[in-house]
Amino acid sequence: LFHFGSKGKGPTELYEPKLLAVTADAQVAYIYDSYRYEIKKFAIDLEGKQTRHVVNSQGKGTEPGQLKDAVGLAVDRQGLVWVVDASREDLQILDLRGTSCLPVASRRLGDLDLRKPVGLALSPDGLAWLPVGWPLIRERLARRRARRAGGGGGARTHGFLHPAGQCECRTERRGHRLPAEQRGLRDHYGFTP
Repeated sequence: LFHFGSKGKGPTELYEPKLLAVTADAQVAYIYDSYRYEIKKFAIDLEGKQTRHVVNSQGKGTEPGQLKDAVGLAVDRQGLVWVVDASREDLQILDLRGTSCLPVASRRLGDLDLRKPVGLALSPDGLAWLPVGWPLIRERLARRRARRAGGGGGARTHGFLHPAGQCECRTERRGHRLPAEQRGLRDHYGFTP
């Protein structure tokens, strides 16, 4: 187990840690502190079982690199930090690999007909999965009603955002996987604002 920072309201301290993302090699951890509206980067020393604060994102606001209410945090294989913000309703990609925070790209979720994000996950093939609150709840209720009515309700729709920024929805029936060419872009990070 690792201890990240100390409790407090300072720039290197954590007061309300909410989200955690760790690089694939477990050398760096990113923690979203909702009190300061910042993502804090910690270097991890696996052998010494210690962590060291490196840098913070740019705090609260509406400018690139700033946050208001992050609900999803992930790190891709290149070390770029992806964050989805429910209040700003956008997805940002930040470069925190050095000792500063550089905004790489952002995309308004409204442009993609996505509302009320509740999380974020990155798949190994480079897709950003954005579950959205109300459509998932409505879909779950519709499936439940269909099962009760004897209709089965076996279809499930997944909404996801390609790194290139296109939004797609696929329907997957139980026991049937989508063809590989429909599951997403492989090793492609061409996300553009």
